[in-house]
Amino acid sequence: MKKEPKVVDILILVSFFTFLWISEYLSAKVIRAGIIGPIAVGIVYGQPLSDILHHDWQETFLYLGYIGLILIIFEGGLSARIDLLKANFTLSMLGAATGVLFPIGLSYLLLYLGFGYGAVETFIIGAALSATSLGTTFAVIASASKSVDLAQTRVGAVLVSAAVIDDVTGLVMSSVIHDLGSISGDSDVNLGWLIGRPIVASVAMAILTPVLTKWFFAPVFRKFIERKFAKFDHLSNIMLMILALSAFISIAAYAGTSILFGAFLAGAFLTYLPSKHPEGPFVVMSREEGEREKHKSPTFVHTFECYCLDPQQYVLEPLFFASIGFAIPFLDLWTGKAIWRGFVYTLLMLFAKFIVGAWIPIWSNVEHDPQKADQVAQEERNAENGQALRKTTSSPYSPTRSAALKSSLSPGLLLGMAMVARGEIGLLIVEIGYNNTSYVSSEGFITAIWAILLNTIIGPICVGLWIKHKGDAIGKGPWGLVPGPNQEKMQNQQRSAGSGERLEAHNSAAQGPIVTIKIDIGTTTLTYQIHKAIICHFSASFERAFMDSISPKMNADITTFNTFIDWLNTGVLSSTTLSKDILLKAVAFGYNFTAPAFQVAVHNKLVDLMIAKRKAPSDEEVCFAFEELAADHVLLDFFAEMHCVWGTWNAQEMRVRGVVPEAFCARVENKGFRFVDLLAGPPVKACEFHVHATEEERWGCGGA
Repeated sequence: MKKEPKVVDILILVSFFTFLWISEYLSAKVIRAGIIGPIAVGIVYGQPLSDILHHDWQETFLYLGYIGLILIIFEGGLSARIDLLKANFTLSMLGAATGVLFPIGLSYLLLYLGFGYGAVETFIIGAALSATSLGTTFAVIASASKSVDLAQTRVGAVLVSAAVIDDVTGLVMSSVIHDLGSISGDSDVNLGWLIGRPIVASVAMAILTPVLTKWFFAPVFRKFIERKFAKFDHLSNIMLMILALSAFISIAAYAGTSILFGAFLAGAFLTYLPSKHPEGPFVVMSREEGEREKHKSPTFVHTFECYCLDPQQYVLEPLFFASIGFAIPFLDLWTGKAIWRGFVYTLLMLFAKFIVGAWIPIWSNVEHDPQKADQVAQEERNAENGQALRKTTSSPYSPTRSAALKSSLSPGLLLGMAMVARGEIGLLIVEIGYNNTSYVSSEGFITAIWAILLNTIIGPICVGLWIKHKGDAIGKGPWGLVPGPNQEKMQNQQRSAGSGERLEAHNSAAQGPIVTIKIDIGTTTLTYQIHKAIICHFSASFERAFMDSISPKMNADITTFNTFIDWLNTGVLSSTTLSKDILLKAVAFGYNFTAPAFQVAVHNKLVDLMIAKRKAPSDEEVCFAFEELAADHVLLDFFAEMHCVWGTWNAQEMRVRGVVPEAFCARVENKGFRFVDLLAGPPVKACEFHVHATEEERWGCGGA
């Protein structure tokens, strides 16, 4: 007979999830590492401290959290740049090998020789600390920076590859350690097969997956299936994603390797599967095009973000990190001996993973090409003969090795910090050694827990703070963003509009003078050397300043102005580095400095991005837009439209709150909230809010 749930149990669950979300938000805001909050909530609510949650609930949340971990890594595989992974494979292998050997080797120095632990016990603890938390790595990459997508950077590719290899190595060792319990019990065990099976299975999957995908699955999919997928949009993508993920994790589990490795391979498999030809159904200029055009299909990443990302981000992922807190024996950690040994071992293990980042400067020094550096230097000396606009900073390919080394320090530090977190894999290995074998003592277990816990906290905090201060510089450096294989098509189509006027401006610039613009950023002044003809052609404000013999000097947001610079140089907007905040500031910049072509470009990109994210503008964004833009600007109407579809407050509630302008409340009131039927198509059509130069352009956009 079914019973109605007790109100106390319901309130416990409500408070648990509420604190999960609040703690994630606060830790992301304060220390730029959102995973720390849920771990702390797991410690408080779970068995380590108060044991408020029932044990069957904790076990259920553990399974749900593991599904969240699988989805995190699956998403990492979907968004992985295969070209970058291949190009940096050797460097990744060196980093991964360092990340495994150093923790084990240094553990023998301290635990075996210093603390007197047993040899096998030291190996098990060292193996636990040699793992890198793949789930934590992907979570930090996704959440730490708003301005740079680290998955699209060279250092990000090295990080992902090294973390995957370390993760698989750690899980292979966990399988071996699990079976060591049988050996300690005098059972008849084939030691060679025990150790060799997970290694052989991992290597076989790593080799066979790309080979079979390239020569069998991809050709069959592209020839017989791909075109039919476009008829069903997201539905067909979801079904294939479920089948591929289930198949890969099942094969990995029964073969004897990590199901997390299988999840990553499943994502990478789906990434490679579709045709890369410009006319292929999955090659789209925007997400709107993938949903709008009958012969086009949304990408797998788009489908994942539409239907899986929210439950993963707000339910399953917090549960996973809370489950880490469930497994931490919090009260047993607080003895004098445990604390000092734990701290000493923590510092040693911090160094053991942090040293992986040293490979970036070493590699930069090894691959330094003096001839290429000389070519870049020659281009800089001849800038006034052809280059429209160049920021006066050092090139990534500096003529000196010392400068090349300097440009690699920030990416190297980022890689070292990101490899520090051990998380779920480290806890899993040491718990298996403690519970399933007779080798790990309670004292050794506590020492390992201290190191794993502190490393999992310190690593993401350092990564978040470092990206906050150096993310933009890393993204623009030699270890930063690399254009994707399909980006050329997008850039060519963006260049086609207005190419005539740009050619005219560049031809004028070739014979015109170079002028200096100084940008004040706080107490720092940045200097840009600019061809006068092209800056005057695309900005009436700068043209008037030069006509009046005024040397332009202004206070501006550095990222916004660099976006304007890049657009002047290339004629395109980056598809990876621009966030919603940057685009909104760029729209205001284009409006205030009378640069209409630039304003149109960033405006249309902002509209596409916000529709793809399916989120209403924040209060800060609304206030900024109404303060900086004209009252009849189409973006203000677009913000009201997005709020009516995806927002929370109605017009009257917003008036009571008194945060946003009355003009915005009036627009929302006139439009009215409405029910969103996703099956009926996109609730907000991008083309209705795009700015079009001609009617032909409007028809090409699909909004006529």
